[in-house]
Amino acid sequence: MGNRLSRDAKAMRPSPIRALAKITADKRIISLAGGHPSPDSFPVDDIGKVIADLSRSISARELQYGMTAGNLDLRREIVGILAERGVDTALEQVFLCSGSQRGLDLIGRVLLDPGDTILVEIPTYPGAIACFRNLQAEMVGVPQDENGLKTDVLQKTLEKLRQDHRRPKLIYTIPNFQNPSGATMSVERRAELAEIAAREGLYVLEDDPYCDLYFHENVRDSLRPVAALGKGEVIYLSSFSKILAPGLRTAFISGPKDLIEIIELAAQASDLCSSTLDQNIVLELIRNGALKHSIGRIRQLYEGRATALLAALKASMPQSVEWNEPRGGFFLWVRMPDSIDAEEMLERAVKRGVAYVPGAHFCVDGSGRSEMRLCYSKESPERLREGAELLAQTIKETLQKS
Repeated sequence: MGNRLSRDAKAMRPSPIRALAKITADKRIISLAGGHPSPDSFPVDDIGKVIADLSRSISARELQYGMTAGNLDLRREIVGILAERGVDTALEQVFLCSGSQRGLDLIGRVLLDPGDTILVEIPTYPGAIACFRNLQAEMVGVPQDENGLKTDVLQKTLEKLRQDHRRPKLIYTIPNFQNPSGATMSVERRAELAEIAAREGLYVLEDDPYCDLYFHENVRDSLRPVAALGKGEVIYLSSFSKILAPGLRTAFISGPKDLIEIIELAAQASDLCSSTLDQNIVLELIRNGALKHSIGRIRQLYEGRATALLAALKASMPQSVEWNEPRGGFFLWVRMPDSIDAEEMLERAVKRGVAYVPGAHFCVDGSGRSEMRLCYSKESPERLREGAELLAQTIKETLQKS
């Protein structure tokens, strides 16, 4: 095929997490790898009832092509959801798409030319890395800590880029329970990020799929989106995949009206519209209260699983291994001694019966070699405890050999 491929196609790389799918599909393997919601979190009965009700009352309208921007009534509901999050937006500023990954692709396609520079967190979501790489953008990493993106380093990075005559187009961030680190950006840094972006004339692409999955009510006020601060141009992206079910391929973008109009044109040229049936199901789940009930239940589910994994790590890991304690979401980040290569160790871990994702896959600067992402959302507390013990045994064995 060779020379007949486009430049975009030649830049494509397989997802490291998808590549683990064959391994994690084996039920004997305890998967701390893929960031899937637990099937136990899906409101199956509620979804089934909505589908049954729709099947009795469905009309040609629900089966026809829909508006490219999405179901009007669902967009109205999302305006209300955004208002609850502190984001003041209008109906024409909301666009529905088939999952947040689709949203990333659309946003990237309307903003990025080959060679454009964008700023991303270290570590960051590999789906975003793949999306931006496919568009041939140049990613520059900015480190984070337990309080999220280091805004002081961000400012220095922008100054260095300016000296090199490079002007970034956007800053990509996941402020709440970040994938993969589990970190949450502090209120102070959100304000600093908004100020920096406004001053520099940059878009902020705020990816926020986990915002409702906090473990304790007292952290809620600290999770207000950067988009709620009213400074600069923020593109806000969120999804129903983590709070309902990924099979209902429905996510939404909110942003400046003129940008949303261009995103709609891009979508018209690719998939015409998202699933009208999926959108109607999500709409009914919001209206009948099932979504609100589901969120409350799954917060408790994931808090219990995070607690189980954290306790097991504390009980079994050598003292030289460190990790953070997330306040919500699906993930935590593990740092091992520099002598350990997480990629090389993975095969031994799988043979023992546990899988994870090596940290280097989340880092655009070549770092993360001795780090890993663990996901606690999919497995039961019992399997999480067993997985932590198996992983600890593998690390101890690796340290003895190094």
